Amino acid sequence: MKKTFITMVAVAAIAASTLTGCKKGDTGPQGAQGANGTNGNANVKSQSSTNLNWVYNTALAQFETNISASIITQDIVDKGAVLVYTQTGNSSIQLPNSSMFDFLTTIFVDFEYSVGNVKITFSNSDLDNSIVPQSTLKFKIVAMTASARIAHPNVNGYEDIKTIYNLSE
Repeated sequence: MKKTFITMVAVAAIAASTLTGCKKGDTGPQGAQGANGTNGNANVKSQSSTNLNWVYNTALAQFETNISASIITQDIVDKGAVLVYTQTGNSSIQLPNSSMFDFLTTIFVDFEYSVGNVKITFSNSDLDNSIVPQSTLKFKIVAMTASARIAHPNVNGYEDIKTIYNLSE
């Protein structure tokens, strides 16, 4: 009986010291430094596409191409964001975009997306199907989850997005 009583007192003392040894908000000692992870951002992904097959849609008077984009998930369609850039030389232009083809004709390049796909459309103000998009146009697609979005980032092109979100491509 004496042994049981001593054991119970010891357990009670240990429990009391454990419960009162730290206060809420106390921090413990610094842990060991972990291994470096890979560069990038798990919530923002990008991909490039070139050599596209453009098809003329006579009903809409526009050229269209579809790009397979496995980076666009249902979660991104529902709550995230997709940005598309066309690259010409060393500069990138965010879509949608319009630019002058000549003094009278404006070119329009736009996109829409769904799970696993981005559709790029190319049209002009004259509805002229002889103005054909180059098959060598390069497009960058950026898909980000809702948690990765930054309200009103200062963005002038794909290079800015690449820097802001630490993209490797």
